[in-house]
Amino acid sequence: MNDHNDAQLGPKLSTSPDQNTLRFSGYEPGRIHINGTTYTASLLIMNDRIIQTNLSPYNTLTAQTIMQWSREYTPDLILIGAANHSPHALYDQVQQMNHQPISLEIMSTEACIRAYISMQIEQRQVLCYLTVA
Repeated sequence: MNDHNDAQLGPKLSTSPDQNTLRFSGYEPGRIHINGTTYTASLLIMNDRIIQTNLSPYNTLTAQTIMQWSREYTPDLILIGAANHSPHALYDQVQQMNHQPISLEIMSTEACIRAYISMQIEQRQVLCYLTVA
C-alpha cells in the first residue's frame, strides 16, 4: 500500500467532535502514516485514538500481552496487524491459554488497517495493534 492517498485508505473516523480523528494516509514496511505523523514503531489503537506507541514489534508479542489487553480494554474484537509475519503460532497460543473466548484476528498490517476502519464505522469496540515491520 505504498504511497496511497487518504481517499484510498478509507473514510475519516470520529467518535466525538472534539477528538482528533484518525486518518491513515499510508503504510509501507517500517512506517505507518496517521494524521500527518509517521510512526516507525508498533501502535495500539482503540476508539479512534492511539492509546500506546513505541510498542514491541510483532515477533516479540506474546499471548499473555494480548490477554492483558483483553482484560484491560474489554474490546469486542482484537485486530493484530502482523506485517508479513506468520500469524498462526501466536493465534494458537492465545486460543490454547484462554478459558474465555477472545475474538482475535491476525492479518497483514495493510489488511488490519482496512478492517479497523470498517469496524469503527460500525461503532464496534475494536482494539487494534499495528506493527510496522
